[in-house]
Amino acid sequence: AAEAAERWLTEATDEGDGEAALMLGTLDDGPATGQARDQPHIAHRRYQQAVALGHRPARFRVACNLLIGRGTQRDVAGGAEAMIEAAYGGDTDAQVFMAHVCARHGDMVGAQAWLVVAKFFGSDKVEPHQLRFAPLRETAGRAGLLIDRVRAYRLLLEAVDPVLWRAADAVRASIRAEVAELVG
Repeated sequence: AAEAAERWLTEATDEGDGEAALMLGTLDDGPATGQARDQPHIAHRRYQQAVALGHRPARFRVACNLLIGRGTQRDVAGGAEAMIEAAYGGDTDAQVFMAHVCARHGDMVGAQAWLVVAKFFGSDKVEPHQLRFAPLRETAGRAGLLIDRVRAYRLLLEAVDPVLWRAADAVRASIRAEVAELVG
């Protein structure tokens, strides 16, 4: 049964299904996903394939692999860019990760704002006690801006108009600037 399921996932991936590619990557990601097969290079390639097929949730996995060098060469700048893009693309795991990065850099307002954003977009990984460590007015202002930016970027990513694609490119350019500041 497992072999048949893997064949179906492979066929679906070959037909352009990004979610199937993500599932195949998960099968090969060993301890990282609780699977027996530990083939991180294959898993990383599958995650990249899922992203290329338009499955945005796979970007978080690609970002994590780049940041730690699992299944690929370590690339902190590339991983940071992929993580920030995943966060702005609406991935709540990436948003929680961004909160941790902000906290680690001493930006408690930014950390709390990213947690509010993750909770807003449905994360079950944000507990109420985590939302009390920064000034409320500053946090609410920054979180509101981030929520608007996430919504706008998600709409731009789904656009079919070339003018809007250029707008998405402009957002990606600002993401690169954030990465340069972050990994500086």
